[in-house]
Amino acid sequence: MTTFFNYLSRCYPDYAAVALHIRNEGKRTKQQIDREKLAGGFVKGASDIIIPAGISFVCEMKSQSPRATITDEQIDFLLAAQSLGAFSVVALGHEAAIEAFKDWLVLNKC
Repeated sequence: MTTFFNYLSRCYPDYAAVALHIRNEGKRTKQQIDREKLAGGFVKGASDIIIPAGISFVCEMKSQSPRATITDEQIDFLLAAQSLGAFSVVALGHEAAIEAFKDWLVLNKC
């Protein structure tokens, strides 16, 4: 994740300025989750990287490990974003995320 965001900052600072890394993972108490949900800050399955620009870039980045998994909620989020016009993608590693971002740039500038 750090490598992807460093790449954006270095090569595409305008996009880096609005790029979001959604941090839905990590342990929280039920009370913390409920409080975040009320404030719109916890969306189960939300993708890791979201860039709101023209056609939104919505990317779930996964490890290249054979043990990496994707949840039904993550798939549902990607499909919901895609149905609303977003460029939705699952990337295996930062290199795939960068390639997807480059593909999105071409599409987004059309």
